[in-house]
Amino acid sequence: MKSSKYFILYFKGVAMGMADIIPGVSGGTIALISGIYQELIASIDKIDGAFLKSLFSKQFTTTWKEYNLTFLLTLFAGIATSVLALSHFLYRLIEEQPIALWAFFFGLIVISAFHISRQITSKHWKIWLSCMVGIAIAYGISVLTPSGSEHGLMYLFFCGMFAIIAMILPGVSGAFILVLLGAYEITLETLDRAQRLDPDAFVTLLVMGLGALVGLKLFSRILNWMFDHHKNTTLATLVGFMIGSLHKIWPWKQQIAETEQSINVLPNAYDGDPQIGVAIGMAVLGIGIILLLEQIAKKITP
Repeated sequence: MKSSKYFILYFKGVAMGMADIIPGVSGGTIALISGIYQELIASIDKIDGAFLKSLFSKQFTTTWKEYNLTFLLTLFAGIATSVLALSHFLYRLIEEQPIALWAFFFGLIVISAFHISRQITSKHWKIWLSCMVGIAIAYGISVLTPSGSEHGLMYLFFCGMFAIIAMILPGVSGAFILVLLGAYEITLETLDRAQRLDPDAFVTLLVMGLGALVGLKLFSRILNWMFDHHKNTTLATLVGFMIGSLHKIWPWKQQIAETEQSINVLPNAYDGDPQIGVAIGMAVLGIGIILLLEQIAKKITP
């Protein structure tokens, strides 16, 4: 892999990290539209019990290449950089410029769904059905009411497992899954306490991290098998997930009186400045970035 590819891969990881920390947006979507999704899940699926054994039984460089560790570490370095450095900035944007931010992601996902749909080579009715199922599942998740209850370590283990599954599944937000399960604020609070070296916080993060590892390994194997044996059906389902998630990131929302819930409204019904020009501009920017990524991918692909 050339140095330019490392650089581009790193910033694809940065983009995935940005998406993963925003409820309603999926890092898996970014991986899919940037052309690294299938390699990502295949590389994760390949790592198994033999990995550690091979570190001692083979030459280090052979193991490194066999398990595609340059790809994985470069990508995850970008994700970690984004989560650590940009989370505070993005949450400020959500609070201060929600219409602009959500319009950007709306445009990005619309053009992405179109881009991925062009890779589907069959028009069989099962393909259309798979897409509709994906839409229904993603939409159903997006309209669920978040839980606000407190939970123990075992529950947080499963929260970590399901959140990481969603993070690698295009159209389904891992952060939003945590919101739905009532663990999002707990996770943010735990991260904050960990920065202050609270021992209990590290225990909680360890439990959630173990859940994430289990979920990542189990689900990557399923996705890898699906891509190998039912690629068109898998792509159609993922496109459905992306389309179904658009409901959650619609830029104009209205708070329901005396509740914490909100509903989507048209710009002319928005209570405040709808910023239509800004929204259109940001949506076009999102579309432009995907088209640019397409062109870059064509130039660097052998």
